[in-house]
Amino acid sequence: MARWGGYCDADAIADYSCDFCGHNAMEDESVIVFSYDSLNVQGYLGLKVHGGPLVVSFRGTMPDSVTNWWDDFDTAWQTVDLDGESGNLPPIQFHDGFFAAYDGVRAQIFDALAKLDPTGVRPIEVVGHSLGGALAHLCAFDLTSRGGHDRVDRTVSRVITFGAPRVGRGESWELAYAERLAEQTWRITHHRDIVPSVPPAAFGFVHVPTEIFYDDTSSHVCNGSGEDPDCHNGYSITTSVSDHTHYMGLHICGCGEDDGHDAA
Repeated sequence: MARWGGYCDADAIADYSCDFCGHNAMEDESVIVFSYDSLNVQGYLGLKVHGGPLVVSFRGTMPDSVTNWWDDFDTAWQTVDLDGESGNLPPIQFHDGFFAAYDGVRAQIFDALAKLDPTGVRPIEVVGHSLGGALAHLCAFDLTSRGGHDRVDRTVSRVITFGAPRVGRGESWELAYAERLAEQTWRITHHRDIVPSVPPAAFGFVHVPTEIFYDDTSSHVCNGSGEDPDCHNGYSITTSVSDHTHYMGLHICGCGEDDGHDAA
């Protein structure tokens, strides 16, 4: 399960000996770890065996900091021109902290892409949980909007995130992401998970589509807006840390640890 592996120790990821790693066989010596310690960012890239996709996996918020992360959350944003000279996109407003976290590993990611797949043959899967989900949305969008830091045309085949917060503001972000990645994106939310509620929509931040919402009794694919009132966005109170740290019956804020809680 590539989306959980980012929580493991960097050395265990690098030699692919982590507890979650056995579920996704990678080519020998194809795993490259990236990190930005000052903002607690970590993840890895790897090539799946048998000519499979190139995976970019982002670690999420560490479990001992979820509550503090919520308490200290701010709504500042910055305007970014991802397209540069190409001019295919207007400048877009991103949450300041999330973009700073992504920008801290951006060059490392594209250096790794150039090493693992210099011509862009492999499709790319981008995955993440929590903060890692926000970074996954940013990374996937970056890849599709400008051909990447190295200007190589790359194809994002799938984006899968769990408990991701909102990352961008306004119609420009909403329309641009939907046009490029709505069909490839599955943004999964669990019941009253605290994190998808931030940053608040009242400050202009919007979720990306397509959401899959589930609670203790059912699940369903939400509408294409990213803000379906019949899904996670329909709750007036979403304060559960447990629902955030448990997805698909697994405790995912750790490297394979299971505290006995069944979130399914």
